[in-house]
Amino acid sequence: MTRADDRTSSPPVVLPKGATGVRAWRRERVKRQKRRRRAAAVGVFLAVVAAAVLVWMQAPAGDRTSSSLGPANTVPAVGPLPCLLTVTGDGGAVAGIAALVPRPDGRGGTVLAIPPNTITEVVPGGQQALSTALATTPNAPGPDKMVATVENMLGISVRSIAVASFSQLGTLLSPAGTLHVVLSVPIKPANGSSGESFGPGAVAVAPGQVGDFLSDVSASGPTEQASRLATLVQAWTIAIRAHPSASGFGSAGTTVASGGQASTTMAPPVTGASSLTTALTQLARGTTLIELLPVDEIPAESPGAPVEFQVDQKQLFTILPALVPGQPGALEPRPKVQLLNGTGGLGLDEEAMLALEPWVDVSLSGNACTPQATSSKFTCFGYGKTRIITYDARGRADAVRVARLLGTGEILTSTANSDIVDMTVIVGADFHVSG
Repeated sequence: MTRADDRTSSPPVVLPKGATGVRAWRRERVKRQKRRRRAAAVGVFLAVVAAAVLVWMQAPAGDRTSSSLGPANTVPAVGPLPCLLTVTGDGGAVAGIAALVPRPDGRGGTVLAIPPNTITEVVPGGQQALSTALATTPNAPGPDKMVATVENMLGISVRSIAVASFSQLGTLLSPAGTLHVVLSVPIKPANGSSGESFGPGAVAVAPGQVGDFLSDVSASGPTEQASRLATLVQAWTIAIRAHPSASGFGSAGTTVASGGQASTTMAPPVTGASSLTTALTQLARGTTLIELLPVDEIPAESPGAPVEFQVDQKQLFTILPALVPGQPGALEPRPKVQLLNGTGGLGLDEEAMLALEPWVDVSLSGNACTPQATSSKFTCFGYGKTRIITYDARGRADAVRVARLLGTGEILTSTANSDIVDMTVIVGADFHVSG
């Protein structure tokens, strides 16, 4: 890694405001149209599940003064790390996302319900629904990219993920048998059929009904639907507390209890099954609470279009101390980074994000382009060396740490002003992706 003089100015780098104007337009639309429905949704939901209220701790206010970047391959946490559970429908679309967050002592914890349509930075696609991060791309398997995206969105370490389809989740739940949850409103078939698939009040959800339970709709809106996976996990931990074998993860041919009967169940091929069973077991050792990710609704652009959300950062910072008390860096400010692909290599920026999360906040992503000296055209790629460009003196220390995480990086200081990000990282050919 080489370091340039502080006064050395980098070549001009275009901030990717978006050639199509989509990002700027989305931000303005969010500001104009966002409505706050989270408080009402959370109130109804928590009343239904009778969860105890977490201790609220206010995050310290003030501008960023220093980052919480740690050394490469070091997890700044004490105790168990959250496990992300992502459930997909029969067509592969993400139907539910929940973070299973055990307490530091491994006895109980919280299930954080995350609406799949939460808009966030998904490298390399920019501002998109979180659900799109599960798509596998070169050098970045979908599960790994989902973990990095959630880490970037929340600012906490996750490090493990389980991905299961409706049918796989039903199989996993078979040893637990029918689960009992409470609904505040009835839910109806997603295909528009008449009648109710589940009525209000106490309902029984059999393993074979998991798909309908998670995908059917209600008048309470998508936040209620996003919370159903968390209620299912909570009921699952209660069943495990009564019968530990109800976790459903025996090895092939293991005899487990199912509905009071002994039977032989083959372990289903679920990605991250061992991480999930560990998290479930830890939650079952104590009280399992439920929390809905604080979000603001972005009204649908047209009738029938899916409702989208954006994270309410202020409210998120109030719940993080109680949610992940074992992660001391959860509330420390992170430098905002613009991550650019400097070579055009497929998956290069995704691999870089995997190395950087959750130490930075990747706020923008795209391709590294510079204007030609005698033309209005842009030249993209061709960066042999990774460049880490800062815009003020206080970003220097952050840049050094980013270079350490990437394993390379020439640090430059730009004379340009940036009120959008704290630094720009152009990933060059010298950044070696994992094999």
